Amino acid sequence: MLHKPNRASLVGLALLCVATARAEAQDLPENAIIEFSSALDWVKVDGYMYYISLPDDAAIKRIQSYGKINLPNDRAGIIQSCSMGIDVTSGMANSNHSYGAICDAVTDGKPNLIAICDDIHIGWFAAAEVSGSMSERELALFVVKSCVGG
Repeated sequence: MLHKPNRASLVGLALLCVATARAEAQDLPENAIIEFSSALDWVKVDGYMYYISLPDDAAIKRIQSYGKINLPNDRAGIIQSCSMGIDVTSGMANSNHSYGAICDAVTDGKPNLIAICDDIHIGWFAAAEVSGSMSERELALFVVKSCVGG
């Protein structure tokens, strides 16, 4: 299940979010301080920097290539197309790539919007249904929380 930030406020040029953690992946404290650059080329989580490349066509192709994905509650989804690809690197720029995208998929015979991410170094993978829409900041936070490798 995707947890969107439960509140956000603009602080100067950065966005301050208090996020709810995903239990299955790298948990963020409930009071984690998350700052985004105004150009959305980095995100800082409790002082640790992650670099963002958005839009990223390679991420879209990578995520779309899965074709079929498993969702919570033993449900499967078939990816139709993906958009808003993102590449998040941790530590320093151009290292430890984690990829994400928003995809149109069919689950239980119905169209659905799904956020998907994976990490090529550690093997993290996550897929979560999205209600409504997901912003670039929310996708970046989903990738950081769910798929950034070690």
